[in-house]
Amino acid sequence: EHISNFKSRKYKKRLLIGEGDFSFTEALISKHIKSHPELCKSITATDLFAPITSEIINRIVSLQEKGVKIFFDVDAQNIHRLFKGKRFERIHWNCPFGELADPKSKETFQK
Repeated sequence: EHISNFKSRKYKKRLLIGEGDFSFTEALISKHIKSHPELCKSITATDLFAPITSEIINRIVSLQEKGVKIFFDVDAQNIHRLFKGKRFERIHWNCPFGELADPKSKETFQK
């Protein structure tokens, strides 16, 4: 009984910023799928750029089908405007400088 109550509880809303290829969102959901099957419905994932490969597009479609809300063109400096009036209990910042990052952006960030 305790486990079924745990699985059906309301999850804390999470905002994931700078997701890049959305592999972090996918891994987070996969890790907790048995213990937190509805976790994906509490996640809003964002990135500054639209996906550029079919692999990433397929991952995004799969995440959206599970209930993840995904936004593009999100600059972390403006989340207070974009999500005005919304409340997230957890905000995860993922450094956007993986293999997909623009070298000029990396250099600007380091300054």
